[in-house]
Amino acid sequence: MTEVDAVELQNVDFEALKRRLIDAAFEALVIQCYLIVGLAQIYVNVDTGKLRDTIRLQIDYETKAVSILAGGLYGVDYASIVEARYGYMARAVAEVQPTIAAIMEASLGAVSVE
Repeated sequence: MTEVDAVELQNVDFEALKRRLIDAAFEALVIQCYLIVGLAQIYVNVDTGKLRDTIRLQIDYETKAVSILAGGLYGVDYASIVEARYGYMARAVAEVQPTIAAIMEASLGAVSVE
């Protein structure tokens, strides 16, 4: 590392860089989670459609947390039973998981400073 490189590194706002990186990775994760929701809505066995209508995304932008939920609305309390029997959510997650892993790996690779 040359003296010029060292000076340039001193001027880098690493906290801002870290926040931007986390924000970008989180937004990419949210997009993939919307895909999981859509796939789960396709894969779930439908009788009345009530369970399908409860599959949703819960996003907390402050804590950077994403949850994919099913049931708990419209009197639907059997989401876990249907999941145990048919695995609609697990199938959707498994299909998207490699893409999420690649996005996270690429995001982490973007932070390397030499």
